[in-house]
Amino acid sequence: MKICYIEPYLGFSHKHWIEGYKKHSSNEIAVVGLPARHWKWRMHGGAITLAKKVEEGCEVPDLFLISGMIDLPLFKSLLPSRFSNVPMQLYFHENQFAYPHSDYQDGKRNEHFSFINMKSALVADKVYFNSEYNLKTFLEGSLKLVKKMPDFSNAEWVEEIRKKSKVLALGMDYLKKVEVQKMTTPPLLLWNHRWEYDKNPELFFETLFELDDEGLDFELAILGESFRTSPAIFETAKERLKNKIKYWGFQSREDYERIVHQATLLPVTSNQDFFGISVIEAAAAGVRPLLPKRLAYPEHFPKEYFFSEDGEFLTALRELIESPKDLSFKDMEKIKSYSWEFMAKEYDDEFSLN
Repeated sequence: MKICYIEPYLGFSHKHWIEGYKKHSSNEIAVVGLPARHWKWRMHGGAITLAKKVEEGCEVPDLFLISGMIDLPLFKSLLPSRFSNVPMQLYFHENQFAYPHSDYQDGKRNEHFSFINMKSALVADKVYFNSEYNLKTFLEGSLKLVKKMPDFSNAEWVEEIRKKSKVLALGMDYLKKVEVQKMTTPPLLLWNHRWEYDKNPELFFETLFELDDEGLDFELAILGESFRTSPAIFETAKERLKNKIKYWGFQSREDYERIVHQATLLPVTSNQDFFGISVIEAAAAGVRPLLPKRLAYPEHFPKEYFFSEDGEFLTALRELIESPKDLSFKDMEKIKSYSWEFMAKEYDDEFSLN
């Protein structure tokens, strides 16, 4: 089977995902994408450039698998007629309805991007989401949006999307096994997410400031990719917690794997995570997560790994740091099921149903 994958934002987790599927799939997969920058322009205009790329360089595939960041009606309308009978299936890594409001972006939410998501789903033949949380928030957000329309809006649009939607979890290649001594005395606390507002670094670091003031013994590995507009609290934390910091900043893949395997605890404060790649990746390496009871996390982990409210985070983290128990994560069955070893065949079987 020949699949053409269309990606307006070919970078980071989107790129890793399709490269992993291409590597493990029995299908022939071509990738047509644009660099991962200027996400708003990609959602507005990426379809124009991508349609031209497909017209000039692609054979007619058996299936178009398309990232949810595209304006699908625009893309479809610009393709030559020879592609008109090719099924188009959307895969949503995230949706614009559930992104949290941020002072680091435009202030007032621009619902135009949510509408691009919704009309693309209406046009698609099938729609896939990487988690139940992603699907649920998409449908709820779509229903709220259509109710705001002045006329000619209908909740049946949302029902049409629901009927052709399905959860298809991300496939993953886990970290290579590294034989290192896991740090327990003091415990090594890990941050392995993007340095952005939606990961709620303020709660994370403000809690660490308080625990440091209390005299608790711990060390820090603050990893992940930073950006020009990363929240200022990272620089504040770098100075205030300098005696706790063992590793800081973006690492090579080899160093990242080694550090994650050394880590003891993964305290998570995120306000946005549609699947939780970095969390699952660390847990699969034996790092004990402490998670907010929201987003996609309850789909992956048993209840003992959660705190219910942000106000409980301080107490829960303090107890784990002070715990004499072995904190290694061992509940592997669910998270190991996302391996491409299993998921590639599930994808192949699913896409063959067209």
